[in-house]
Amino acid sequence: MPRTPLGMSSNASSAYDQWRAKARAVRIEDEIERRGIPLKRVGSERIGPCPKCGGDDRFSINTSKQVFNCRGCGARGDVIDLVMFLDSVGFRGRSRLKAIRYSVTSSGA
Repeated sequence: MPRTPLGMSSNASSAYDQWRAKARAVRIEDEIERRGIPLKRVGSERIGPCPKCGGDDRFSINTSKQVFNCRGCGARGDVIDLVMFLDSVGFRGRSRLKAIRYSVTSSGA
């Protein structure tokens, strides 16, 4: 069962679930491209330096699984986690992320 923030009403929970579904519909490679992060394609992965901790090939996204991982700083997750990581925003602030909102509305999801 999906988690929703504590204290959320059923209407707010429904809106949150809808937002989360739209945000997760954004392909991780589209968010990376939109932000101008240079990664090299290697099979179903794209690899390059981590936008936060650097390195040469620590950071990767898997386009089949729609996840990212950094072997340097340990960041990992889906597209929502990626935006939270890149924008340094915690759980409570993620619904206000301009990057996800922009991607969700411009992708037609």
